[in-house]
Amino acid sequence: TDNLKVRDSIRLYAWLSHGCIFDCVTTFYRKTLGKREGDCVRACVRKYQL
Repeated sequence: TDNLKVRDSIRLYAWLSHGCIFDCVTTFYRKTLGKREGDCVRACVRKYQL
């Protein structure tokens, strides 16, 4: 149903936000990602995109 789709979307977003960011970002002192960090986050998200 629609409620399940919404719930699954929220869970995926939460996991991607936490999992990919913390796996890829090495420092939180800058406002922007470094090239390596950005590439890592994009690759991580691409793996889980539906």
